[in-house]
Amino acid sequence: MNSVRRRWRNRWLPLCLLLTSAAAGADGRIGSEPVVKVALLYKLTQFVSWPGDNWDDDRDKDRNRLPAGAPDPFRFCTLNDTSFDEALAALEGRRVDGRAIQVETLLPDAHPDACDLLFVSSTANTQSGYAMFERCRGKPILTISDSNGFADRGGMIEITKRRKRLAFRINLAATRANGIRIAAPLLELSTVIER
Repeated sequence: MNSVRRRWRNRWLPLCLLLTSAAAGADGRIGSEPVVKVALLYKLTQFVSWPGDNWDDDRDKDRNRLPAGAPDPFRFCTLNDTSFDEALAALEGRRVDGRAIQVETLLPDAHPDACDLLFVSSTANTQSGYAMFERCRGKPILTISDSNGFADRGGMIEITKRRKRLAFRINLAATRANGIRIAAPLLELSTVIER
């Protein structure tokens, strides 16, 4: 097995395990919905490439152990939603491709230009969410939501539930238009739409 295939398998397997066990609630499942979704969002970043990333580098080698002063932070943004605050706090100090995660909560009228990832929960104000996503168009910002129909409206990754398990709908046209690439293993696990 070549090293590229082995690296993708090493990333793909944890995502599969998370998806098959991801559940929310107090009825014996693994954690609260915000905790599961934040863990899933973090894992998704390992299957995404932003403009300027190098798909062929050895990303598994000490990817999360670079010195603290290295590159700009990876800005993980949410839209004015306090229900995810505690779960998001667990991301502080983790890294995405060697960049320390910096969690930012945006107000509805903020500009997301500095964000690398923007998550808007279905509990956020719908109109504010749409306006925020419109401000992301044409920019290398990965947009993710758990709102029904998000991918159909031009969002990049929609988190859905199927039989009490989390699943994805990916709008490939939207990711390409913003210069973001999604790795094949994630696409294989997702419903892909191309409009």
